[in-house]
Order: sequence, then structure tokens, then C-alpha cells
Amino acid sequence: MIDKNAVITVPEKGAAITNTDRYRLSLLDGLSLGTVTYTGVLLRDLTARDVLDAQADAERVVRSGEKVLLVGSPARMGAELLRRQIKSLEGGDAPYQGPLSLDELGRLSVRDLDRLQAAVDALDVYASLPHTEAVTARGRDAGGDGKP
Repeated sequence: MIDKNAVITVPEKGAAITNTDRYRLSLLDGLSLGTVTYTGVLLRDLTARDVLDAQADAERVVRSGEKVLLVGSPARMGAELLRRQIKSLEGGDAPYQGPLSLDELGRLSVRDLDRLQAAVDALDVYASLPHTEAVTARGRDAGGDGKP
């Protein structure tokens, strides 16, 4: 669960998170779309499709001298992933379904954007824990230096 301070409450050891509806975050300033100001965000886990689509959307063709290059932007990639991780906004009569557009994401206050980024960063770390625990259980740490 993501609490009001944008941190994850870790479930008991060995528990698996299967219900992404538990990834809720309150916005401090809210996001106004149309006549509604949304004050909550429901996040979801990223899929492989999300990553592939974000990579494609973060690339652009540029001309450098006589060469044509395909260039990816890490900043754009991060924004593309973040917008896709928003399942819905809450606070109006009905939820606003995600993903958000980049324009909609850009309407967030800096405080809410920072809060949202901290929450998805925490989810990313939490999602990596089962893999790290499995590697450690085999006698290796995630760093690969052989120290248990």
C-alpha cells in the first residue's frame, strides 16, 4: 500500500501483491481536468508492452550532418513510463481512466509530480524484491560479488 507520504507499506514476508488496486496515492494539489479536480491516483504495475511502447514513443529521428539517426531520450522515456503507470485518477463522480497524456501529466504541480515519481520509484524497488530474495537464497547477492 502507498500511504499518504508516498511510501510503500510492506506486506508480511512471503505475501504476494496481486491486486494493483492497492497502489493508491493522494495528490496534495490535485489535477484539474475539465470541471473536475482529481485528488487521488490509482497506480498499476508496468507491463512489457508498456516498456516497449514507451521506448518507441521516446525515440525520434534526427539528422546529423549527412546521417539520419534514431535517438532515444531518457527523460521522455521516464515520462512515458510514468504516464502509463497511472491506471486512473480519483476524486470526481467517476474515475478518469489512464494512462494520462503527456499534456495531462504536465498539468500536475511540481509537488504532486515529485510525489507520484517517489511512489512509482518505491513500487519499482518493491517489484524487484522477489528477484533479489531468490538470488540471495541461492547463495549470491544481487550485486553478483558472491557474498551472501
